Amino acid sequence: MVDRDLVDGMMIRQRSFDDCEACRTGKERKPAAKKKLGREIERKNQVIFADLLFPEPKKATGNQKPVLVIIDGYTRYTTVYPLKSKEASEVNPAMQRYIEWTDRPFPDFDVKKVITDGGREFTKEKMTKWYRKKGIESLPTLSKSSHLNPCERVHQTLVHMLKAMLSAAGLPMSFWMHALKMAVYVRNRSYHQTLKTTPYHMMNGKKPDMHRIKKFGSIA
Repeated sequence: MVDRDLVDGMMIRQRSFDDCEACRTGKERKPAAKKKLGREIERKNQVIFADLLFPEPKKATGNQKPVLVIIDGYTRYTTVYPLKSKEASEVNPAMQRYIEWTDRPFPDFDVKKVITDGGREFTKEKMTKWYRKKGIESLPTLSKSSHLNPCERVHQTLVHMLKAMLSAAGLPMSFWMHALKMAVYVRNRSYHQTLKTTPYHMMNGKKPDMHRIKKFGSIA
């Protein structure tokens, strides 16, 4: 990314790296689907994708805390909201918060479509009415084409990253939320092959400043 002049504040100390055991720890996954996202998206915030991620290990009580993952279809910029449960009472306010947030810095780039898996937590009547009032179309991903929702792929990437960071830092899984936030921060500022730049640059129109970024688990 430094060679491509995509970030500020980053210095290269080494260009060859040893095999990363922590990276291997986080990278077990299913084969990628061959089909790709085929929707026409022409600007940021035009289409956003949302889904729930459950990175926390299963508890005996079954009470896993989810994370709402929202991805802008044009810039691939990712935002996460920690939730107490997967109920609509938790999910819907977070969705509203994100959409209202985009209205402030990007008033000319309002959200037009929200695509989810069609779960009840996303499709309650109260939320559907709110979408209509805002002029937003809410659409479900078809059951046999869930791989067309970029959240599926991003979920895998974020979980791999957080596991690798926890392993490298020697920290237990109880620190998963801190690792997840760091993973999102890094991913938004990393080179994206399709975009030929970073999601941060695409969303904000400027290069990310990386001079304050530290290794996860470093002593502050």
